[in-house]
Amino acid sequence: MKLPTLKRKQSGFTLLELLIVVAIIAILISIGLASFSRVQKSARDTQRRSDLENIRGALEQYYADYNNYPTGVMSDLSDALEGSNPRSIVYLNEVQTLGPLGTADPYIYDDSGGSGQTYCLGSATMETVTNDSETCGSNDYGFVLTPQD
Repeated sequence: MKLPTLKRKQSGFTLLELLIVVAIIAILISIGLASFSRVQKSARDTQRRSDLENIRGALEQYYADYNNYPTGVMSDLSDALEGSNPRSIVYLNEVQTLGPLGTADPYIYDDSGGSGQTYCLGSATMETVTNDSETCGSNDYGFVLTPQD
């Protein structure tokens, strides 16, 4: 006597179902990567602003001691704030010479004519787009600091 064979129900996904799932996953990944990239850019810009604020604080301390700001370009500023000044005072352990992306000379120091009474400190590179570029010397930059009032 022969027993009847039971038909087994086939289980699994069709090719179309798999393609739809893969497409949805790809869309979600692309949205996540775009958002992550935007957050990274914003974080690097925040780091640039923080670096410039630290330099400005050191410049204000220098001004309080000497009644003028260092004259010259960014490398002269680094020397003056790191201890190469008449009193060998260290105002800032290390002036940042590398930006968040590892680029050299990311910051601009303009002594505004060499008078020692004012300055302009800026970031040549800002990754988040704003329409409010500011002038530092004869150039426009994304973020500029001047002496505190």
